[in-house]
Amino acid sequence: MIFRPLNILIILLVGLVFWKLSNQFNENLGIEIPPSNVIWVYIIISVLIAAAGYLINDYYDQEIDKINKPHKKYPFTPRQTWNIYFPLNALAVFLGVVFLNIEMTFIFVVLPIWVLWFYSFTLKRMPIIGNLAIATLAIWLPAGIIVLNTVPESLSNNQSEIKGFMLLLLGCSFLTTFAREIIKDIQDIKGDEKLGVKTFPSFVGNTFASIVATGFIAICFMVWNGFYMKYNTDFEKIVHFPFLLTTLSLLAAILFLFIGKKWEIRTQRSSLFLKASMLFAIITGFLI
Repeated sequence: MIFRPLNILIILLVGLVFWKLSNQFNENLGIEIPPSNVIWVYIIISVLIAAAGYLINDYYDQEIDKINKPHKKYPFTPRQTWNIYFPLNALAVFLGVVFLNIEMTFIFVVLPIWVLWFYSFTLKRMPIIGNLAIATLAIWLPAGIIVLNTVPESLSNNQSEIKGFMLLLLGCSFLTTFAREIIKDIQDIKGDEKLGVKTFPSFVGNTFASIVATGFIAICFMVWNGFYMKYNTDFEKIVHFPFLLTTLSLLAAILFLFIGKKWEIRTQRSSLFLKASMLFAIITGFLI
């Protein structure tokens, strides 16, 4: 589907879990929790921007998708696309201007809109740079919630498991998104090469690209389990289960990338387990 409902759900859950964690962090330090309406608006803004981003990405990818995903049909005319795209972004900017300050609106609303358009238009056709852009945007929403909902001085001067877990989620979101973007490039290499698009796998080959993606997943695996080993005695018993499922999903994402004859199936399975790892990590955040 054009608007990627599962991805939109993950974005919504990421916003909610960082809201919950930052409130918990404030409570532990005795800091007054800011009003919730601003955070709700910011999460809605993020969903609007993401939906517009998925739309414009598929619009520019129509020719490539005819080769890579022949079953996929783009449902809108160019005029319909822009008639949906511009109002979604305009509403996001309007809400930002009304509920956020000018600096927050520019950094966390206008800039992501521009990056997503520029990515869809040209950056995704540039090796690594496009992958890096999307991985960076993956931590934009939670970073904005942390800025809106916590006191910067308390973050810099305090060491706690909640602060550590927020940083862990940010780091793993970046690493797994970067890996997934490389894996998606492997998956789409046939259409990319036919239309002259030079992604990272086009230059280095599928095998080396998959090794690089595995490296990012492995780093996430190590820091995730390192955090667990450090703080596991402080957790309720129920928290251990999603921690373990996240670990197993990361391992499966690595294993399935190298099991099987067809790259299409290998990348689909690996990408699916990376999404599962993010969902389990979010669940961990709600229970921690």
